[in-house]
Amino acid sequence: MLALGTGAAGSSGGERVLAKLARLTVQTEQRSDKHKMATMHAIWLRRIKLRYVLLVAVLVWAGYYEWRVEQPQLTQLQVKQQSLQSQLADLQKQHTELTRQAQQLQDDAYIARYASEHYNLSLPGQVTFEVKH
Repeated sequence: MLALGTGAAGSSGGERVLAKLARLTVQTEQRSDKHKMATMHAIWLRRIKLRYVLLVAVLVWAGYYEWRVEQPQLTQLQVKQQSLQSQLADLQKQHTELTRQAQQLQDDAYIARYASEHYNLSLPGQVTFEVKH
């Protein structure tokens, strides 16, 4: 502590010194608080900047992945899908034709006509003629 003089002049001078010391202490504490706040604000800004940088990095990676990896695979799958759809259409036509033929083979008149045309067979009582051009 400071050694203060005695008397009226000493007590008012000591009070001034104490008041000035108290003011300096308060100012120092305020500066320290401001410095702490500024430091905390800087750390907060760095964290936010880091978050945005990480977010941008993730978005850039996702775009690159979509463009370089997913897009070619999607194109290949679309080509394969078109090919399979054309195969399906052909198989459906073939199925329709086979169904029609199966129904015809249930008809006795068709079977007789087919045997006559392709195998030169005839029903009993029919006479076959062979015509040459």
